[in-house]
Amino acid sequence: MKDIIELLQKERIKTVDALKNGNKQELSYLQQIDKALGWLKLIEEKGLENVGCYDIHSLPDLPPKVVEYITIII
Repeated sequence: MKDIIELLQKERIKTVDALKNGNKQELSYLQQIDKALGWLKLIEEKGLENVGCYDIHSLPDLPPKVVEYITIII
């Protein structure tokens, strides 16, 4: 994760330099980089690197009336 963040930070510096040199087409690219960096930093900050890992728990058996009630609400 840190490698990707560092790579994007370097790419951001290059993009800012291009914008300073008058290349206005890079503005949307800079916005995309900033958005990606924001998400990656949030994921790292919250410790969500293993988002693809799931714990599956079975629900208890519900009485038929409760299942009918849930079905009607949905």
